[in-house]
Amino acid sequence: MASRRKNKIAQPRAASITSGNTFFNRWGGIVLVVAIALIPFIIGKYLEFSQPDAYDGSLNIYSARQIQLDRHYNSPISARPATLLVNYIGVSLFGYSETGPKIIQMLMQIAGLGMMFFVLRKLYGILPAGVALILASFYLSHPLFAKTGNVKEQHMIGCMLIMVSCYILRHLAGKSFWLIIAGAFAANIYYFKPTGVSAIIAIMVYMVVSVVFRWQKIRAVIIDAFWIYVGVNIGLLPLISFYAWRGMARGIINQFPGNVIIFFLPFLLAIGLLWFSIQLWKKKKHIVTQIKINRKIYRGGMWLVAGVFLITLLYFVFRGDTWGYLKNIWIVALFLDIKNMIPSFKMSIISGEYVSGSRAVSDLSTQIHDVMKYYLSFVVPIGLSLVGIFWSVIKIFTRPKNDELIEENSLHFDERNRHVLAERLMIIFAVWWILDMAFVWVSPRNYVQYYLPLNASAGFIIAYVLYHGRHKPVGYLYMLAALWLVDPILVAIKYGAGGSPAIGLWPSNYWGEHFVKILPLILGFIAFYFTSEKKNQRYRPLALVTVLFLMIFMINAMTLGSQDKIDAKNEYWPSNFTQYQERLDRVEKSKGPQGLWQAVGSYVKSNSSESDYIYVWGWVPGIYVQAQRSCVPKVPPAESNMHSDSPEFLAKKIKDLLAQFENKKPLYIVDSQKSHYPYYSHPNFDLWPVSSNGAYMPADKLEQYQEVLDKNVYVQTLAMLTAERRPGGPLAQDRAEELATLEQQRHQAMVPLRKFVMGNYVPVNGDFGNMKLYKRKD
Repeated sequence: MASRRKNKIAQPRAASITSGNTFFNRWGGIVLVVAIALIPFIIGKYLEFSQPDAYDGSLNIYSARQIQLDRHYNSPISARPATLLVNYIGVSLFGYSETGPKIIQMLMQIAGLGMMFFVLRKLYGILPAGVALILASFYLSHPLFAKTGNVKEQHMIGCMLIMVSCYILRHLAGKSFWLIIAGAFAANIYYFKPTGVSAIIAIMVYMVVSVVFRWQKIRAVIIDAFWIYVGVNIGLLPLISFYAWRGMARGIINQFPGNVIIFFLPFLLAIGLLWFSIQLWKKKKHIVTQIKINRKIYRGGMWLVAGVFLITLLYFVFRGDTWGYLKNIWIVALFLDIKNMIPSFKMSIISGEYVSGSRAVSDLSTQIHDVMKYYLSFVVPIGLSLVGIFWSVIKIFTRPKNDELIEENSLHFDERNRHVLAERLMIIFAVWWILDMAFVWVSPRNYVQYYLPLNASAGFIIAYVLYHGRHKPVGYLYMLAALWLVDPILVAIKYGAGGSPAIGLWPSNYWGEHFVKILPLILGFIAFYFTSEKKNQRYRPLALVTVLFLMIFMINAMTLGSQDKIDAKNEYWPSNFTQYQERLDRVEKSKGPQGLWQAVGSYVKSNSSESDYIYVWGWVPGIYVQAQRSCVPKVPPAESNMHSDSPEFLAKKIKDLLAQFENKKPLYIVDSQKSHYPYYSHPNFDLWPVSSNGAYMPADKLEQYQEVLDKNVYVQTLAMLTAERRPGGPLAQDRAEELATLEQQRHQAMVPLRKFVMGNYVPVNGDFGNMKLYKRKD
């Protein structure tokens, strides 16, 4: 008997952007994409692992090492809790160096990029996901912005990528455990750096919008939020355990956001008890039957518990300490803890003192100049992100009224539903990217690593942009045009920071470079024309993406470079290749002669014992790591706010510092001459004044020349603030005089520290460049 074959109904399948080219839809395409993405990633990691960090990364290592030596170490630590934990694990596993934290950071970044590629491939197809992965890998690994790897932004970005990817997988696969994983990583984002809440806020906005527009039922959103909350509590366990081991658990659970998370526990407990009560009520007949059968056992147990409670309560009543007994009952103690936590809700996401102190010595025009300078390094992600957001807004207003709901618990999507989901998820990507772009404005201190997160969020938008043009590839030409337009707009704003943006403010040689950037646009039109025939249309996306990469290549070669070199006429920006070559040269040089801070650290290590303490004035904590020595106990190991704190607050800092020095004088004091912030607008504070010929001022002459030194500070600061070539333009005379007076007062507040050094130490001669080293008198 012939077997009967059932006719199978083919499942609708999402048309990939590379339909017709099976190579790019299977493992060959994945291997090719990963291979290309690994090139900048491996180079970036080689540079990160080859170069020690003198600043934040070393301070994180130093703090972790001190905790390793004494778990109750409680000197001021700049590292965020999660950053500190990662560094502690790294130091414990790989020794007192940056190797361990850099390995952990690398693994987190690989996991984040891998999750992003996996999700975007399922959502948009191999080609959009591949382009997004390659660009994200390139920008997140670029040596100028990635620095040496062990910075909190790098760790934070890995968590952000994994969190968002897991949340999207919940919508793609319908599995709640993805939300638990997302919540676990979300719990740690803030503890790496507060600005990471951009991704969390984006998901919260999406959940609210889903309810408002009836994309999801409110019950489904509440259940999702519950599973995320469960994940958040699981994610906090490592941090709470680490701080509990140090005897500082309250430092996590009594501050934002830990207190907010704990705050909801009683409510969830109440909901759980309510649910349990409902289940008992449904089974009341069975329960009543069991109680009747075992009546004596249940009744005896209840009387025993009640008797113990009453006897204990009467004991404390007679002692007059009833409240002392009640407040130790766990449920009462929990509510009391929550009551005590409420005032800390007022704590802001960003440290107000750090930001307000920085703004007090800065101005908006300088900040615009600096931000636009770095924005110009990211013309590609910014341009493509703006196009993606623009297209998304257009789709919102042109969406059909009968737009049906997505069955999010199904593993199969037809083309229409997948497209709708792709449009909706752009809310997350757009809000995330906009907040990342905005958060760089929070602090006037523009450090290069602040601009890394916007490239992670831009990766998702870039995949959306490529997916959006799958039916009408002419959209790629719009992308090329956007990149061509964003660049001159940013240049105009940057050079017009002190006034109105204008074409006339562009550098004279800009139009030549600008014209060169038009060539890929012309090639794009040519590619579009020659692939118009139906038989060639399947090659059109690949041809246009090739053109896109060509333009990205050209723009990066021209704009993504070191932008802090100033010549006599205008700012000089070495090409992207020059930037890589500069870093590679530094690595080669590091195998030979050391940097100044390393030379100082090596000298101290060779001329002291492990029990000796040192102190580094300024923000070069890498000297502690290089020297393998510790700072004086209870003293901040690094100082970055000496030129932004108020004179009164700085005077108090100096007083506290000297009080600790009187108890334990460091063997060596290093004057790192690190001006830090604000940049190029004040003279450095010298712990021991030096004349123009390099001679140290005699200690007994300080009082005699102090007035001259103070006057020089005022004159030099005023000249720097009113200089024509000052970034952002010269300040108004009255504002410059005000800031110069404050800077003079800061230098006066630091005079006691100068007297202490000149009276108790002697200069050490060595090849330390502008850094100065002083040894305690025997």
